[in-house]
Amino acid sequence: MLKALIFDLDGTLAHTLPAIAEGMNLALAELGYPEIDEAQVYEFINMGARDYAKYALPLEYREDDARIDALYEAYNRHYAEVYMHTDTTYDGIPALIEHLKGKYPLAVNSNKQDEFVKALVAQLFPAGTFVAAEGFRTDRAPKPDPAVPLMLARMMGAEPHECAYIGDSDVDVKTARNAGMRALDVCWGYRPADVLYHMGAEKVAQTPAELLELIENC
Repeated sequence: MLKALIFDLDGTLAHTLPAIAEGMNLALAELGYPEIDEAQVYEFINMGARDYAKYALPLEYREDDARIDALYEAYNRHYAEVYMHTDTTYDGIPALIEHLKGKYPLAVNSNKQDEFVKALVAQLFPAGTFVAAEGFRTDRAPKPDPAVPLMLARMMGAEPHECAYIGDSDVDVKTARNAGMRALDVCWGYRPADVLYHMGAEKVAQTPAELLELIENC
């Protein structure tokens, strides 16, 4: 029986990709590199911001740490200007979360920078919806490392096997498996269902209503 739920943010709760692409293209333009399109962003998203910067570079520069670091720094600056352009969640998510918060403690865990995660969650959801919202910080490993999800489980008073980790990517499936949590995933985000099942997802929902059914039947 599930006692707590941890949600990814990007591609699970909100369609953040347009703002992510906007911030990167501003950074690429500043440094004189060609822009990338949203199809390319789909390939690189969920890896963490520094790897996103690495793979946004032209192929010949992807092992050049100085160029990666320069683009990463520029992206952080520009994304800080535009990330709040993500001002709505996916359809059906507000009702789903409102229903769930009366039954389970909820948390958010993302590879997006921690300050952006906290501000976006505060913009998208009423105060007190989540026990915690945790993003990437340089003093701890990003997903799929299980340390932050395990910390969140402790905060919510649940054992790992009593938690579902809910995401939309192969990284989220790996995170759930590494943490010893149930891997429930959604296919309205940034990875299709076949990829998620191939990586070991337990169940994949096509709609928020279907996700609710999966959660309540675990």
